[in-house]
Amino acid sequence: MGKGNQKLRILYLQDIFSRRSDENHVFSAEQICEILQDDYGISAERKAIYGDIEALQDYGMEIVNTRSPVRGYYLKSRRFEPAEVRLLTDAVLAAKFISPKKTKSLVYKTGSLLSESQEEMLRRQVYVNSSVKCSNEELYEIISALSDAIEQKVQVQFEYSKRKLEKRFVRRFTSKIFIVNPYALIWSNDHYY
Repeated sequence: MGKGNQKLRILYLQDIFSRRSDENHVFSAEQICEILQDDYGISAERKAIYGDIEALQDYGMEIVNTRSPVRGYYLKSRRFEPAEVRLLTDAVLAAKFISPKKTKSLVYKTGSLLSESQEEMLRRQVYVNSSVKCSNEELYEIISALSDAIEQKVQVQFEYSKRKLEKRFVRRFTSKIFIVNPYALIWSNDHYY
């Protein structure tokens, strides 16, 4: 076993606690050694695991040593609790300006803030209704560009198009070019302004 992999052990241990453990999924030091060996090819002694857990606790991770109902360790609190991730997920699902593709991506990313079992439970409760979602996949680039323009205090130019449906379903488009000084992005009435 190379020393480089041993140096990564504490990072893998952090991942194990973040993604695999919670109050219902507790791991003993022996089980952690097995996971490190089987999944990452890193051999470790129990004593080394105890030292790594202590270092992670010193770093700020709230890793708890429980004795009941099962003896072992788990991550008690995360940056986001399951209810907070659920609120974020619901906001993403409700936002009509987010496309179905980006909605699924954001729901996946927010779910990764939880343990795998908590994420799985959240996913079983999530449904993306594509019929009320925007189809504009460029929205994120536009928001990013506007945010950069606000930060750099520069003007932006955009073309505003208006579509009119006339008799016999003939479409007419009118457009006008605007140059503006953006100073804030506001989400109101399910639109970005």
